[in-house]
Amino acid sequence: KNNTTTIEKLVTKRKCHRLLLVDDQKTNLLVLKAMLKKLGDFDIVMASNGVEAMETLKNQGGEAFDIVLTDMWMPEMSGEELIKIIRADETFKDLPVYVITADVEATKSYKEQGFTGILLKPVTIESLKELLE
Repeated sequence: KNNTTTIEKLVTKRKCHRLLLVDDQKTNLLVLKAMLKKLGDFDIVMASNGVEAMETLKNQGGEAFDIVLTDMWMPEMSGEELIKIIRADETFKDLPVYVITADVEATKSYKEQGFTGILLKPVTIESLKELLE
């Protein structure tokens, strides 16, 4: 069974096309983007911190993104601060936001913080694929 057709069907079915990636490390963003490109034809927007991510969300509106993947530890505004602002805004309260972290302890508290899910580093194509399914 061909893997790409499954993923393409999935992407079409779930309408998960636009992703907002938030990380202060450009390398991490590019690696994530490359992995996502292997999984499907996504429209990927990148932000280097929470402040930039919020500006992007506000400029493009609540329906603009299907999913947000954010790093936890960033300068200016952390993933934790970002999720508080997103969840406090009516427009984005249902937006799926996943935190990407190497902090295994975060697996206990991500739900209470408001995140939809968690992706532990190092991120793999498999873990990304699972998340998108």
